[in-house]
Order: sequence, then structure tokens, then C-alpha cells
Amino acid sequence: MRNINLDNPYLLLLIIPAVFLIVLPFVLAFGKTNKNRHSTTSLILHILIVVCVVLAAAAPTLITIMTKTQVYVLADVSHSSSRNLDTIDAYIRDVEEKLPLNSEMGVITFGKNQKVTTPMGDDFISVKGSGVDDSETNIASALEYVSTLFDEDAIKRIVLITDGKESDVDGKGRLITTIEDLYSKEIHLDAIYLDNNLKETDKEVQLSDVKFTSTAYLGHDSILSCLIQSAQDAQGIVKLYQNDVVASTRATYFYEGYNTVEFALPTDKEGSYEYRVEVESDADVTLINNIISFSQTVTGALEVLLISDVQEDLTILEEKYGDSANITAFIKNKEIPSTIEELCKYDEIILSNLDIRTLNNYTSFIDSLEKAVSIFGKSFITMGDLYIQNKDDPSLKQLEEMLPVTYGNNNQDSKYYIIVIDSSNSMNQVSRLIMAREAALALLDLFNDGDYVGIVNFWGDINIAQAPTPMTERDKIEQAIKDIKPYQGTMISTAVSAAGSLLSKLPEGEKQMILISDGMSCALEEDTPDNVVATFYEDYDIVTSVINPYVEEGAEMLQRIANAGHGNYFYLKNETSLDDLILKEVADQITESLIETPSSVNISIPSDATVEGILSMPDVDKYLYTKEKVDAISPLTVNYQKS
Repeated sequence: MRNINLDNPYLLLLIIPAVFLIVLPFVLAFGKTNKNRHSTTSLILHILIVVCVVLAAAAPTLITIMTKTQVYVLADVSHSSSRNLDTIDAYIRDVEEKLPLNSEMGVITFGKNQKVTTPMGDDFISVKGSGVDDSETNIASALEYVSTLFDEDAIKRIVLITDGKESDVDGKGRLITTIEDLYSKEIHLDAIYLDNNLKETDKEVQLSDVKFTSTAYLGHDSILSCLIQSAQDAQGIVKLYQNDVVASTRATYFYEGYNTVEFALPTDKEGSYEYRVEVESDADVTLINNIISFSQTVTGALEVLLISDVQEDLTILEEKYGDSANITAFIKNKEIPSTIEELCKYDEIILSNLDIRTLNNYTSFIDSLEKAVSIFGKSFITMGDLYIQNKDDPSLKQLEEMLPVTYGNNNQDSKYYIIVIDSSNSMNQVSRLIMAREAALALLDLFNDGDYVGIVNFWGDINIAQAPTPMTERDKIEQAIKDIKPYQGTMISTAVSAAGSLLSKLPEGEKQMILISDGMSCALEEDTPDNVVATFYEDYDIVTSVINPYVEEGAEMLQRIANAGHGNYFYLKNETSLDDLILKEVADQITESLIETPSSVNISIPSDATVEGILSMPDVDKYLYTKEKVDAISPLTVNYQKS
């Protein structure tokens, strides 16, 4: 399809007077008697030139559209939408007005079934009187139907207008796979929410939703919660059918607004059961929009998969579950189930106390785990430390997105750190200085761009190798570390004093020195290093932590420095343990992802089922610092205490 557009179409009006001004002089000059071939040719050329100039000023553009776009509007006209049909019409007209070039629209209405109300490309007519069975709302079936109607060579789009209340609750599970199928067919889906909640003027009762678990376990409690909205105070009856037989009846009083009615679903026998909830009320004479169906499967013992590096975790779970669960454990076993088929055998999948990156096929495992949870409804539980904080691995980010919290405190205000490196001759023995440089370089990976890091190295003198610099200039800081060379003498007190002075002049924020030294300080120093760092902590809240690069002789001195500076003491056993030390222990301390201060536990939501009956909780000695996500529920919390 080709269209010609003009940026300044009003300029075309100039053609008429311009041509007149060209023709008039020729007529007056030549008349009929003097007209000849040359004068006529000149006149035509002048007219063509004027027309071309005016057209150029109008700025024409040729638009060629190689593909067409087909848009199907899928409108929910079930009984709950009957009060909002005019609103649906307005939404559809708005979509029609905003269609891009070379697009056409069709309209399909749906309830229990679906029907083409406006064929593709025809003029839109109202959704009123569509003739659709409005007794139910089957969204998944309607989407599957629409997906078959598009032309193969078209750009395909669906605009869904609905309140999202699927009558067949099991159909909600189908929605996920249906939508994934749409995207695999390159069909783009947009949705417009339709507010079908009852208004004050309505005189009816509606069953808005039911909450339940699709799978229950033999002998375990299973609760059905029915959400019922009433436009007025009224008497009513709620009936629960199991396989078309009344299993329970509740006479209740519906208050104006939302009401909740609960039933205990039987779990004394294994099998699959079909359920139906019906609401009857004097305020509503029809069952339309008052029926919801669903199914539940009661299985035997819970199937649990435990993946851990700690044998005690299995013992704890065996005591917790008793005979109600079959536990399959992979303890220090890297060959774990990693496909969706393997994981779907389990009802609960537990990761506990391990670095998941050490597992074989861990990326495939995480991808399959995400599908097992989001599509197949499996439960995912984490315990202990999985070492996913402070990591940029995309798979670990995918794992963290599945959890209700984010780990670590590394996105807070700017940190100000100075790494103080001992470059004396004693550090040049047994590769200590090499390990110190490598440790300092590894530390840089723990900081954000907004953090400031400086480098001070010392021997019998001190050198400010790099003043506190933002981590956006990482290359400059790295080079300062790499350029450090060994010299004679050791002046720890002077070095930490210089580093503390630099930090004290910086803006308010978290400030810390990290001393990497063998602790062999010169006895001639005026003051001891522990006194110096204690003073900086008392006066400026500057913390001092220490990394000991595999030295026994100076360990006592280094521990005293860390204690006086209210920091942490880290012992580097050997060169191969560097990654574990920096990426686990030091990372937890710098990013405050592991809080080692004894802390009290609060019961923040006493009504939550997970803490029902618990009046108090014991303190914890340490915990992983996390930030609650917006849609998370936190029955237990800990007051954050900065070390």
C-alpha cells in the first residue's frame, strides 16, 4: 500500500494564482496573432516550473507500507459486564480511532462461548445484543479461538477487554500457557481492565472469586475461601458441590460490600474432585454470575526435593515432616535434577545452605525451576545462605526474582572506603604481597559506581597511591593497586592515621578502612595501630577491618586492630581461598548482606497462618539482610542493626 503525504498542503492553493500570473503576460504580449511554437513551449515550461516549485514547497512524501496489521478486540460481555456495555463500546471506538496506517479491526464478544460481532475490516457495531451465552466467562477459550482467525502474513494484535474473572478457576492455569502460545505465534496481547464491581444502584449479589489450592495432601487441611460482593445487606445461602452432590451448605448474612465464606475441603481420600460453588440470595433472583467451578486433586504423601551442602538440613526436615512427606535429598551431590520433567515430580523444592553455582547444570536447573513454580504451581523454599547476593550472574538474578525479597544492602547511600596495603619487605615473602594486591582488586568488584575508594600503601613510609575516587574511574584505582612495590620498613600506625584523616574529611556516609597486612609493625612507632583506629571510630565512626594474608606471627596484633576499630577480622588461609574469602565473607560484611549482630525477631502479622499460635520468637545471632518486595508478605521481621 502506498500513500502520498504533504507536510504543507495549504501551499497547493498557490498554484492557481501563480499559473494565472504566468499565463496573463503571455496572453497580453502575444495575443492570437503573435502566437507561435516557441512562445507556446515557453509558456508550458514556465507553468511546469511554477507547479514544481509549489509542490516542492508543499513537501510531499511517499509512504509505502509493506505489511498490514490486524487487530481483534476481544470483549467480555458476560453477565458481570452487562452494566458496562456502553463503556466497552467506548473502549472499542477509542481503539478504532488509534489504529495505525494500513490496519483493520474486528470485534469478538465472549462469555461462556464466543462470537464474531464485527468481521475484520467491517464498520464497528455495538457489542449489545451479541447473542453470546453470558452465564460464564471463559477467557482462555476465547483467546485460543481468536488466535486462529488472523491472516498468516499480517501483524497480529489482540486487545482484551475484561474484568479478569474466569468462571472456570482451572482455566486460570490455562491462561498462562495460552498467552505463551500467543507470543510463540507472534501475536501481541494488550489488556484493558473492565471494572465490573457492583455499584450502589445495583441490586444483586455476585460471587467474585474463590481461593484454594489445586493440589492437597492426604490428611492435610485444605480451605476454600469464597469472596462474595453484595450491593445491599441481605440473607443468603452458599452451597458447595463435590462431583455434583451437595457437600456443605452455609446460611449467612451478606453485608453491603465484600464478604468471605470459608469451607473445609475434604482430604481424607486420594483422588481428583470437581467442585462448584453457588450463591443464592433474596437480593438476587438469578444464579448467573453466582457460580464458580474448580477442581482439586488429593494426593498421598508430599514429595519433597532437598538440595543442600549440610547433612543436618535433612535431619531437620525429617523431624518437621514426619510421615507426611517423602524426602529426596541431594546432599553435597552436584548431579541434581535439572529438567522440568524431573522437577515436576516434586511438590516442594528446597534449596538450603549451598552456593548454587557449584551445581552441575545450575542454569538449566534455575530455568526449569522457574517454570515449575510459575506454570505448574510447585512450591519453592529457600533456607540458609545461597550466596546469590552481590553477584551479576543472570541466572542468579533469575533465581532472586522468584523470591519475595532481594538480598544485600549494596544499593544504599555511597560508601567511602580506603584499602590500606602493607608493602613492606616482610610482605614480599611467600607471595603475601601478590595475594594482598589480588585481594584488593577483588574488593573493587563489591562496590557500586556511586562508592568512593582510595588506596594507601605503606612500608617505612606511606604513599597515598590513589585519593578517594568514585568507582566510575575503576581503571585508575586498579592501576594504583597494580603499581605497588615492596620496600623496607613497616609503619602501620602512620598508614591507618593517614587513611583515617582522608576519610574524616569526606561527606557523611559509611566510612571504613580495610587493612591488608601481616601485622609486623615497627616497635618504634609513636602510637599503636589499635589506639589509632579506636580514636577514628570514636571521633568519626570510621570502622577498620583487617585481612591477614596467611601469617601466624602478626595475627594477634591484627585481631586487636579489628576489635579496636569495631570491624571484622578475615584470615586468608592460602592463595586458592581468596575467592571464597572476598566473595563470601568480606562481601557479606561490606555490602551488609550478613548481619552478625544479635537481633530480636518481630511477629509483624500475627494473623498469618505461618505464625498462628506463636506468641514470641527467640533472638537470632545472625541473619541475611534482605529488602522486602512490594507484593511480599512478611509475617516475621528483624529490626536492622548496622554493625
